[in-house]
Amino acid sequence: MLNRRDITLGIKYTYSLNADKLLTNGSFIYFRGSMDLAGNMLQLATSIAGDKPNLAEDKYAKVFGLPFNQYMRPELDLRWYKSLGGDKQFVARVNSGIGYAYGNSKSVPFEKLFFAGGSSGIRAWQARTLGPGNYDRGKELTSDSVRRALYGLDQLGELHIEANLEYRYKLLNKFFGAKLKGAIFLDAGNVWNVTRTGTPSTYFDFKKLGKQIAVGTGMGFRYDVQYFVFRFDVGLKLKDPQFEGSDQWMFKRFFTGNKTFKDNYYLTHSPERYRFVQYNFGIGMPF
Repeated sequence: MLNRRDITLGIKYTYSLNADKLLTNGSFIYFRGSMDLAGNMLQLATSIAGDKPNLAEDKYAKVFGLPFNQYMRPELDLRWYKSLGGDKQFVARVNSGIGYAYGNSKSVPFEKLFFAGGSSGIRAWQARTLGPGNYDRGKELTSDSVRRALYGLDQLGELHIEANLEYRYKLLNKFFGAKLKGAIFLDAGNVWNVTRTGTPSTYFDFKKLGKQIAVGTGMGFRYDVQYFVFRFDVGLKLKDPQFEGSDQWMFKRFFTGNKTFKDNYYLTHSPERYRFVQYNFGIGMPF
C-alpha cells in the first residue's frame, strides 16, 4: 500500500424523515438522505491563485504543499415499516450510494468507498468480503501472502446498492426479564466500481446486474431490554457473484459436496476458507 498524504475539506448535509418512529411497531415510511461534498472551496481558492490541476499529467492543485480531494458522495436509505399487529412487523429497505471524484481528484478517498456485508448489510457475508461486482480474489490475487495483506482492503467499491426484507415477531414476552423477538430476513446487493481504472469484473454493468447481485437469507434473535436491543443473526449464502453461471447458487453445495468444495476453494483462496454460514452479533436493530 502506498503512503497517501492529502487534504479533505468539505461539508455534509443529512435529512431524515420519521427517525423518531424507528423504535415503534407502527406503519410508516422512513427516509434518510445525505450529500457529502469536498474540495469545491479549495478549488475556487487555488484557481484564483492560478494553481490549476492537470490530471492527465498527474499535476494537482495543492494547499500547504498537499493535494486536496474533490468529490461528491450522495447516499439514500428508504424503508417501509408495516405493522402486522402486536409485535409483528414487516420491513422493506433500499439503501444506495455512489462516490464520484472530479476536478482535483482521479479517485474517491479510500475511507469514502463503500463495502458490502456485515451485521447491518448483507448478513450472509462478513463485512468487506463481498464484491465488488464479480470480483474473485483467487483469480485476481496470485499468492496467499498478497491476499492476506489486502484482506478487507480490496473488496470496496464506488457504488453501493442493497435491498433487505425482514419479518419481525415476538417469541417470548418474558425471557430473563425482557422480550425475546425473532426475525426472518432476505438480503441482496453488492458494491461496484464505476470508473474504468481497475479490474473489469468489478465494474457496474446494468446488463450484467443479475449476475453481479449477491443474495443471502437467514434468521435472528433480538433480546429487547427496553433501552437496548442485543441482536444475533445467522446468515446463509444463496447466491455468490464471485462464481460464474449456475455455480453462483450455493444452496445445493451447502447440502451436497460441501467439504470437497471448501477444500478446493482453500487451494486457490488460502488463507481464506469458504463460509456458507455467517454469524453476526450487534447492538440495536440492523435498520
